Amino acid sequence: MVFGSSVSSTLYFFDPQTRQLAKKECNVSLTANEKKGVYRLETENETVFQRSYVALWEEVTFGPLLWDAETERYFRFTMSCPMLGSTLQDGFQDLFPLQSIL
Repeated sequence: MVFGSSVSSTLYFFDPQTRQLAKKECNVSLTANEKKGVYRLETENETVFQRSYVALWEEVTFGPLLWDAETERYFRFTMSCPMLGSTLQDGFQDLFPLQSIL
């Protein structure tokens, strides 16, 4: 079994027969290897929450592992939105306009 997370390029391999867990550092060249920020689960108000949420998505995010049957390899996509915070004028209203969901 192979495990990973959205915050790091590191992968973990678990062998259920031996019950051993191995860690593999995957150094990527086009993005950062992990998120650097520290994000709080609780905030004082909605504005602070919105800033934290945007900062989280401005950093690299690692997608799920995908299996390519043709090459018999796993791959995953990474993404970041480094300019997200500078494009928002009124907080989340720019991302999710009310009229678009009505």
